[in-house]
Amino acid sequence: MTYCHVSNQLAQHANQPEVNGFADLSEWEQETIVSTLSDAVLFDEVSLKWADYPHTVNLEFALQSLLEETEFLEELADAVLNTNAAKTLLVNQRQAETKGLIKHALDTTNNPPEGYTLGELLMGKAA
Repeated sequence: MTYCHVSNQLAQHANQPEVNGFADLSEWEQETIVSTLSDAVLFDEVSLKWADYPHTVNLEFALQSLLEETEFLEELADAVLNTNAAKTLLVNQRQAETKGLIKHALDTTNNPPEGYTLGELLMGKAA
């Protein structure tokens, strides 16, 4: 017996567990969503809001959160003599901090930010 491609896709979809929230996604799917949202915040200056989360995650909040970390400030002070190293450190840390804030919000609420669906975010659509 042979099956066409569409039948195989339907069978695979039917066998997948139902996704009710962020926690139901695989680690790779979660990272895809976090990266998509992080890029939207960092490059498109999008503000992310969740109904059950007290903070709006945006560029300003990520930078403010980053500057509260003592370890980062010590690394930045060490890198100040080399301007390129300081810039690279700041960009990398800002991206990591933004991803961390978004991941925390998603883990806390188990839902995408307002105006987004998990499906859209998995396809890389955020803005």
